[in-house]
Amino acid sequence: QTASIVTTSGTVAGNTITVLKTKLSLSSATIGSSSARARTTVDDLANLTVSADSAGDLTISTVTLRFAGTLLSTTSSAITTSTITLLDASTNAAPAGCASSCTDTITLVSTTDRAAIFNFSTAFIVTQGTSKTFKVRMDSSVAGDVANVTENLTVTLDNTTDINWGDGSTAIGLGLETPVVPFIVVSGLSY
Repeated sequence: QTASIVTTSGTVAGNTITVLKTKLSLSSATIGSSSARARTTVDDLANLTVSADSAGDLTISTVTLRFAGTLLSTTSSAITTSTITLLDASTNAAPAGCASSCTDTITLVSTTDRAAIFNFSTAFIVTQGTSKTFKVRMDSSVAGDVANVTENLTVTLDNTTDINWGDGSTAIGLGLETPVVPFIVVSGLSY
């Protein structure tokens, strides 16, 4: 909801204040070892947990994960993409509302197409006072292996718009708070 300042007489100055019904909070944890990881078709990188404040439910419509690191630039020239999947960590399946769109590809040799975007066809609901954990999976088997070199990988939410969510009165269009970004989903994984 938005509160507005009304002038009845004289000059009044102020800022628009947006009051939300709930608040989105994030946490994450690396899955498995952070060093000497094996490249594999099913490389579970991290759990990303989204929590709703006890004041109200929240809905998620889009999640954008950004990938960086030398693992992405040491690929063979014949292999250019890696599949990224967002899963419901409790079921190991696509989250509700995201069955066909919770798989994306990133271009390994590009410096511009390293974002995996997951669109929910129906908004994913996180009930007030609870949290939902998503598993981030990557096909790291396609990344090249440079002899005697350790490659690294980091996954982040870099922009306030990287999670598009709503608070019940605003269906979508809310983003992450500025102090939250960049949010490190997983950092310093080495292969």
